[in-house]
Amino acid sequence: METEGAETVEMEDTDRRAEELSQTAARIKTILDSRVPGVMDEPLYRRASVGIPLVQGPSVLFQIRSKKLKSQPGEICFPGGAIEPGESPRQAVVRECSEELLLPPDHIKVLGQGDILITPTGRIIYPFVVRLEDYRNTYSTDEVEDVFSVPLEWLLKQKPDFYIQEVETKVGEDFPFDKIQGGEDYPWQRGKNRIYFYEYKGKIIWGLTARLLKGFADLIKE
Repeated sequence: METEGAETVEMEDTDRRAEELSQTAARIKTILDSRVPGVMDEPLYRRASVGIPLVQGPSVLFQIRSKKLKSQPGEICFPGGAIEPGESPRQAVVRECSEELLLPPDHIKVLGQGDILITPTGRIIYPFVVRLEDYRNTYSTDEVEDVFSVPLEWLLKQKPDFYIQEVETKVGEDFPFDKIQGGEDYPWQRGKNRIYFYEYKGKIIWGLTARLLKGFADLIKE
């Protein structure tokens, strides 16, 4: 009799725990179903929006960064920059395009968002395809040296060259090696990153700009 009583208690306990798991799983499912997936540890990254501008042609517009800039002077890029506090990525891309191309915000039509890019250097890039209306090749000389456009049809036919960049893990001197298996000899994994190159009439489009361009072209070709 004592054995039967113990078995009954154990079965009831098992049923109770199964019901608790079922209720917990249902609550978690409700939470996950009601949200759009974000980026884990997003506050640790620098967030930026980038515009991929379409102009008459149809063509894709590029900027040449001012030689007065401290970061990447003279390189080819798309308009874009850091997302300000309280600003959405979509709002940021319109503001950045307006500031850099001297175009009223209502002349910048966002056609849609491309795939989010997370870089090995700790940046989250939100790319948007934008249409520039009544654009006359204007730009802010504080940030831009010049602009040029490349026919969209030509870009969609290109297969860019790429080269492999090795990405290694490097930890600080205060890292607690004594708390991990292998200690200082721990076999950190290595990553690989593709660096793309396009060339158009002597102009070299490479790096982050080329990667965003390829992502855009792949989406359109699909």
